[in-house]
Amino acid sequence: EASYDDIVNGAYYNPAGDGEVHLNMTQAKKIKELLITWASRQATVPAWSRLFWKEVHALAPFSPLVKATLQAQGYLGANTISMPRIQELKERLIGLESTGLPAHGSAAPFFGNDDGQYGGDEEDEDNMETWGNSLPIGMKRAAPEIYRNLIFSGCMSVRDWCNQMFPVERRSDPRYMELFNLAALVDFKLKAVRPPSTLARLQMLGACDMSETALRRLASYVHEKRTGDKDAAASMLAIKPAGADHDIAPEWLVADASTYAQSEHKRRERARQQKGKGGGKDKGKGDGKTGKPKGGGKHKSGKAGGGAPAAPPPGLRGRRGWPAYPGAKLAGHPRS
Repeated sequence: EASYDDIVNGAYYNPAGDGEVHLNMTQAKKIKELLITWASRQATVPAWSRLFWKEVHALAPFSPLVKATLQAQGYLGANTISMPRIQELKERLIGLESTGLPAHGSAAPFFGNDDGQYGGDEEDEDNMETWGNSLPIGMKRAAPEIYRNLIFSGCMSVRDWCNQMFPVERRSDPRYMELFNLAALVDFKLKAVRPPSTLARLQMLGACDMSETALRRLASYVHEKRTGDKDAAASMLAIKPAGADHDIAPEWLVADASTYAQSEHKRRERARQQKGKGGGKDKGKGDGKTGKPKGGGKHKSGKAGGGAPAAPPPGLRGRRGWPAYPGAKLAGHPRS
């Protein structure tokens, strides 16, 4: 196990050699400076993204970690034209510049292969037919944290946790059979780790697709049982079959679309409320001359609002057809 000084000095876990770390930091710094320079010109240079990627490509070859970071932003080579997500790329580059190591939850190839080599197999990455044989490289790894939470809860193994989740009378349930078999697969993988240390086990979980898939399924079951939210539970799964009710768009695209839809809904609601407040201010008021409601308003009861009866001209008061005083009624007269 690593000492406290090793943890403080950053020597607790280093999936890459010192030369690889230095290369990551150097390349990340240069790309970050290019990003800041070109992003400041986007108002005056419409094709700034193409020029930015061209200068970035001039820094190639990249380390596997830097290359994967750029590819996640749409980098495909010197002819890349897609606009990078400036704030997200900047934050990732700052993190690489500071540590030179993968971010928390990074994908399996960043933790080292079985032969100790840093990075993935470039031949497999270029072959699209093999992409479906492993988890996506950009998926954040949750298996080490899920396993740690299981152990911290007082369980001796993943199967022990599964037994505590299901009472004895429910262990003939098909759901228990499924989860128990997944837990057994994880325990078998952990048992084969050499040396049998906690650090080595966590490293294995961060690189094993089977363990990631199994532990995510366990976490999905717990979340659905606790909250009843089936959509959230399904989103936790590592593998989602084709035809299932889930997005195929990347997370940033779904987030941008949701933000836009919410802002447009709020704008329409605000405009509708302002339009409703603009009319009907003079409801129920008469103009004092014709007795008709001013502005065509209506009373709260739904009847047309009428003003007070019109007063007769001073010279006609008391004559035929006119009342002697305002508000007086004439018996048998149409006006009354």
